[in-house]
Amino acid sequence: MTVQQSALMALTMALIWLGAYFSFQQHFSAEPVYIQQLERLSSELERERMRTLLAEMRMRDFQQEVAALVPQWLDSLTPGQESYPLRNLASVTAAPPSPSAHRNSAAEILLEEGKREFRQGQFARAIRSFEFLIEQQGYSRHAVEAYFLLVESHYQLQQHEQVLARVEQMIQLFPGHELTGTAMIRMGHVFEYRRRTHEAQAVYRSLIQLFPGRAVASQAQEALSELEF
Repeated sequence: MTVQQSALMALTMALIWLGAYFSFQQHFSAEPVYIQQLERLSSELERERMRTLLAEMRMRDFQQEVAALVPQWLDSLTPGQESYPLRNLASVTAAPPSPSAHRNSAAEILLEEGKREFRQGQFARAIRSFEFLIEQQGYSRHAVEAYFLLVESHYQLQQHEQVLARVEQMIQLFPGHELTGTAMIRMGHVFEYRRRTHEAQAVYRSLIQLFPGRAVASQAQEALSELEF
């Protein structure tokens, strides 16, 4: 084999190797795109499941309201053919609700779903559940707890920008609530992590003034003492 033939063969092998290498690189560089698509699809499916759950709960609540009203309407009617449709409706809706269905509102069920996911360490799913509750039941008495657990979920995932944004929302919506104060402790921790010491100190001092004698003020005082030590 001549020198030229050897060089040509070596060049050919190098080109084949480079082609295989770039194909390999292209395949794995595209993998994050597939992962993002799967995550987006999973999020959409989860939200659809939550919408279905909420629709079922609203239908159940509607049936209970109708069941409560129908007996009053029946009392005002005389027996006969004209009352048959209403009596037929009563037979469908008059079944007594189960104790758990009567006890739990839609917001309570959504909150418990998110808390279950939170306890299991499924923080991304918990975030979707709490966000859905806030979106659909934002005026519920359970909204403040959903916001707080949303802050905690983001904090566990080290999503610090989201932590700060959600705490600011809580300050605007629930300024005097102790859960807001506890969430502000997390805000202080994020500032500490980012070496924004003066801002962390300002947060802790404001908590001591806003919640005197409360547990959150004690936590703030302890955190402030550690910074000033």
